[in-house]
Amino acid sequence: MRDSFIFYRSFYEALCDLTNEEQLIVYQAIADYSLNLIEPKLTKTPNAIFKLIKPQIDANNKRFENGKKGGSFGQMGGQQKKEVEKKPKKTPQKQKENQPEPQTITKDYSKQDFIKFVEWYNSTFKKKYKALPSYENKFRALLKVFSKQELINACKNAHADTYHIETNFKYLTIEFILRPDKVNKYKEEVKTISTNESENLQKTKYLN
Repeated sequence: MRDSFIFYRSFYEALCDLTNEEQLIVYQAIADYSLNLIEPKLTKTPNAIFKLIKPQIDANNKRFENGKKGGSFGQMGGQQKKEVEKKPKKTPQKQKENQPEPQTITKDYSKQDFIKFVEWYNSTFKKKYKALPSYENKFRALLKVFSKQELINACKNAHADTYHIETNFKYLTIEFILRPDKVNKYKEEVKTISTNESENLQKTKYLN
């Protein structure tokens, strides 16, 4: 049990795209898990967002527990403290593992993945988006929860959606499709669309 916890800017940005009701659910889940280690029972988008945040909370809780153990050692006497000080310092790699990582990325992520995605999106849907850092942050966060294929499916399904076709894709921007709730909505198997639309969904190296 803790009396406080760290709330990162990355948490805030991940919640900005949710509805007020969903935000409240996730805020409560973060507080319950950080302060009392109560595992939340969430579904759909709130569950997906919490999965992004949970590893950072776990890392912070681990550091907190390690700090408590270190404090107990010092209270047991000066001699024990000296012995601890004589121990070899941890390697830089070990120290890095214990530091907060608000922007922790997936194991398989590389910047080239993001660049290829933007190139694929522009080529497939006849757009001219640039590989901006703000887009990359959203893309990198999505890959912690969704697979590349789910993201590709979401893009194709959204462009095959009747509403977006009727509105001439006015609201279907790359920022729109990089929202976790939209990927979750459109990620299922690609829908059947017209022949003309199918011709536009050309295959690229990104899918290989």
